[in-house]
Amino acid sequence: FFFRRLYLCPMSAAAPDSAAATAPPQDVAIASQALGTGDRSAYYRNWDRVTEEAVAQVKAEEEQDRKEADHALGLDKDRPYSEADELDREKRAALREAKRRWEKLEAQEQAARVYIEGETEREGRVLEFQTDLCSKRVIMLRDNKACGYVLPSTLDEHQIVKVFIENCVGCTVDLHCRMVTSHLEIAHCERLHVRVRYPTMTVSVDLSQNVHLEFMQNTFTDHVKVYHAGSRALRITHESSGDGPPDEVTADDFQLSKLEGQAAAEEQFVTHYVSGALATDLVLRDVKNLPTTARDIEARQQQLRVALQDRGLSDSDPEAVALLEAQEALTPERQAQREKDEGNAAFRDR
Repeated sequence: FFFRRLYLCPMSAAAPDSAAATAPPQDVAIASQALGTGDRSAYYRNWDRVTEEAVAQVKAEEEQDRKEADHALGLDKDRPYSEADELDREKRAALREAKRRWEKLEAQEQAARVYIEGETEREGRVLEFQTDLCSKRVIMLRDNKACGYVLPSTLDEHQIVKVFIENCVGCTVDLHCRMVTSHLEIAHCERLHVRVRYPTMTVSVDLSQNVHLEFMQNTFTDHVKVYHAGSRALRITHESSGDGPPDEVTADDFQLSKLEGQAAAEEQFVTHYVSGALATDLVLRDVKNLPTTARDIEARQQQLRVALQDRGLSDSDPEAVALLEAQEALTPERQAQREKDEGNAAFRDR
């Protein structure tokens, strides 16, 4: 900054008045700013402009220096400068592509959903594809109270993908149609009654209370699984024959769990047919991290023992021991070791 000192000479008393009277208004304003009085907004705007220009010039010089340094080091080329850099670039490109595909699928799924929500005391509503569902194939029943919905068999020709029921209280749902995924999801519901009138292979009930799943005749086969976690008073009935009482089981996940508190809500159970009767088992994870049960693991190990015996191997043979242990449930410790090994392998591949 440069400052200019003003020296005032003695003048007659009338001189200032005459000078102000003869000077143009613009010169008077400039003189007032120079003396530190009057409107100084133009003065500060000028210095703001000077500062912005100086900062922009410094950034441009730094960017030029960076480019010159990258050029000297060979970092400004499109080709990778090492094998590790090439692998990193390939992985980053693969991740970007995977993210793009995932976002596309998410957008398609959201676009395919229809929300029927916030309704109260609406009984016997038959959902039509074009009017009620807006020609969409993923149905979300959410935040409804004391309502009744019917998904008719006429929806079969429209290939309904999936049905979600969330945060519904005192509602009934009659499911006559088939679903492409054959999957019904229920979460955070109370006093919900679902009548399953078409075979549905997978039903999940999470964090709900007093839910009744009523499977009509021939809809609960040996392949049907009802998964549930953190639910109380879950009642499952199946009209297994035309006469006589239905098969029935009531499950309370908090009583079934051996864990305490919130940890009990994280354990998952499955209700299915075992030897002709409904049974509830704890869900475990196999070596491929797929859901299974202790019954299934024991059955697979028994089949493996028979195959090993046919090869002349006993249970104590090292090969047999390794094969049998591979069928064991995936414990948290084994899962942690598996993830550690995969991470180390990925690091070595760089």
